[in-house]
Amino acid sequence: MKYFVGTIKYLIYFYLFHLSCTEIISQSNDVLKRVKRVSYRDNSKIEWQYDVGNYYNDPDQRRVTPNILMALGNISENSCMKFFQTNYILRPKNNLIVSLVEDSFDIPPRRPFVITPFYLNNTCSNDPICIFSKLMYYYGVGPESNRFDRDDYIIIKEANFINESYCERSFQKREIWETMVSDYDFGSFFHAQRNECSNGRKKLTISAKNELYDKMIGQRFRPSYNDWRAFNDLYCRNYCNEAINCEYDSYPNYNKCDGTCVCPNGFTGKNCASLTPSESSCGETRLNATTEKKSLIIHGIKNCTFLITAPPYKKIKLYFREIHTKQEKICFEQMGLEIKYLADKGTTGLCLCGIYKHVALKSSNNEVLIQYIGKFDKHRFSLNYYVTNAKM
Repeated sequence: MKYFVGTIKYLIYFYLFHLSCTEIISQSNDVLKRVKRVSYRDNSKIEWQYDVGNYYNDPDQRRVTPNILMALGNISENSCMKFFQTNYILRPKNNLIVSLVEDSFDIPPRRPFVITPFYLNNTCSNDPICIFSKLMYYYGVGPESNRFDRDDYIIIKEANFINESYCERSFQKREIWETMVSDYDFGSFFHAQRNECSNGRKKLTISAKNELYDKMIGQRFRPSYNDWRAFNDLYCRNYCNEAINCEYDSYPNYNKCDGTCVCPNGFTGKNCASLTPSESSCGETRLNATTEKKSLIIHGIKNCTFLITAPPYKKIKLYFREIHTKQEKICFEQMGLEIKYLADKGTTGLCLCGIYKHVALKSSNNEVLIQYIGKFDKHRFSLNYYVTNAKM
């Protein structure tokens, strides 16, 4: 059987500052702390060139070209990577071979530290989103559900696998691909879906240990903030010359290098120190938590973003008496109620779409961000919050 339908050659130049793969690099300031566990290279700049060659003689390759360039453009718009076309190869050693293969082709796993082809099957080649996902996997942004610590957050139901050996490879934990320390992101675009590799449509292979997160698993609306942060941390950390302090787990805008930061949902401004603007009917949006129990009740059609702050080294107890937002099969940020109660404000917060009652949470540090998107008059939430005596 002829597996290879065609071969596309992409040329990628790397201007590298080589790092030892066992070296641990700590980069910290008052507002941003990240740890580099494993890095193949520290790219201050990556230039891509596209080898046309005899490409336009093959109708299959002509069909795929716009989809591939669209996927590459998505990466370029959200990182330091720049893409250029060329019809000749200057450095054959550094080109990236994108090979079109049949759907039946058994794609081998990528070997670390070895230049291997980027395999793209026929079905995926028709979908820019699929191509984008595969490219991000190829460059080290692995599935969130394959994190080394995933067993602390999700349950893998192997009894529901359709093919044990294939599925085990798909769910294999990755440690060598870890690039930064952050909280587990249930809202990751690259998290496996709940029925991933299932032997039946209604049989689930993944569930969250905290069932409140179940409806966040498998969103395909767009990459989460954390997805792009991890990618930029791996490839763009030394791209901009100007130093800037980025607050609330934001990161420098490596696409523009204009002295601004890319902000997680709920924050805005040059350094991401400000809250996303709320409507006047939301009332005061910066709230102080004390040992005295306070209430926050919001209802109706409006967009509100609140930041609740406790004294340093204290935690905040949250008790939602009721939550009523738009019912969604998959819930993501800006769709209902998002609660960022973990210390890492770059990780997608707990997103709740639908009706919930008696939800109790405790913050990981002294700040909690709550974003409410009310789409109908009946939408609302009712919250009690106060400082706990427990120290961080």
